Amino acid sequence: MRAEIDALDGEIVRLIAQRQRWVVEAGALKQDRGAVSAPDRVAKDLSELIQARSERLPGADRPGAVIQR
Repeated sequence: MRAEIDALDGEIVRLIAQRQRWVVEAGALKQDRGAVSAPDRVAKDLSELIQARSERLPGADRPGAVIQR
């Protein structure tokens, strides 16, 4: 089970790195450097991720339930 969790962690990191590469490329294409910064969009994206987490993850409605020692 630990190996499976570690493999998933590795995949998550790989996907986040891939996403960041696309963000950097998209930013390089924009003429207006101010257009690259989008704090409202980032806040919206984070809010949607938090909402998705609470809907999809087992135990997400109980803080600390997933991570226990």
